[in-house]
Amino acid sequence: MIVSLGLYVGSVLLPWLIEHGESPLDIHPPIRNVSRFWSFQVVEDLFQGSRLVDTFVFKFREFWFASLSYAYPERVYRGWLLVFVFHMLGVIAGAISVVKENVREKPIPLFCAVACAILSLVVCSFQYVMQSAPGRGYSWLSVSFGIGFFLALISTMLWLFSLSIKKLYKQS
Repeated sequence: MIVSLGLYVGSVLLPWLIEHGESPLDIHPPIRNVSRFWSFQVVEDLFQGSRLVDTFVFKFREFWFASLSYAYPERVYRGWLLVFVFHMLGVIAGAISVVKENVREKPIPLFCAVACAILSLVVCSFQYVMQSAPGRGYSWLSVSFGIGFFLALISTMLWLFSLSIKKLYKQS
């Protein structure tokens, strides 16, 4: 449980989605966009050729509630607030289940940690689908899950494993 909690906390520090896109063909030279999404921020790098033109960092309120991209305001970001909320609730519930001795007999905090972790992964997967939608103004677009998402996924699987071990231990 401690390892899974550490991985889940570490996933906050790494991007959950990475997006690569290129401007329409009528813009010369084409502008490439590389965006990295955490649950609390996005970092957008703009390139012309191989030269970095500009970097934008949007954190917390401006990330969750504002239309971030000046060129493509139809992008969907509001679900990231839910990823952050479920992430933080999962960390808190996981910490309670690890630290509190009197809670160890009751798996409710661990159930909450697992449920919040699963919900954060589901909402991030929804964001993946929304980010991958065609017609966003790019000539090509590629969206992939980042290392933070995979750490959260591994952590969730470890929590599920420890939950099943705890259940088997109680039955015997």
